[in-house]
Amino acid sequence: MSSGSFAPPLVPRDAQVIKVLDLLIERERLHGLPVFALGASSGGAFVLMLATKYPLAGICPQIMGLPSQLLKKEVEKMEGTKKYPPTIFVHMPRDTRTASIVAEDMTMLREKVGGLRRG
Repeated sequence: MSSGSFAPPLVPRDAQVIKVLDLLIERERLHGLPVFALGASSGGAFVLMLATKYPLAGICPQIMGLPSQLLKKEVEKMEGTKKYPPTIFVHMPRDTRTASIVAEDMTMLREKVGGLRRG
């Protein structure tokens, strides 16, 4: 995936990653401990989406955001079932395209989830 174009994360991989996380938590006896996700570039987009399907204690997408309408749609599906985790975005402000997408995501998350602060 190039930085000049955007393709949504591959949804079928969500189930595979969740299965691996569950197996890892079981094998390492990590039940009850918080799980955080960090991803850079397309991995950042992936953790933004993963947080809508897996109970994460927090996420840190780096150098990436999602189109706010896509993220909003997924966050709205969560309403009433679970809460979107605390999120810290790390990006390069001089990359104005990504900075704009991140700003839109932050605004949408503040409105839909609340409790977000600019760091």
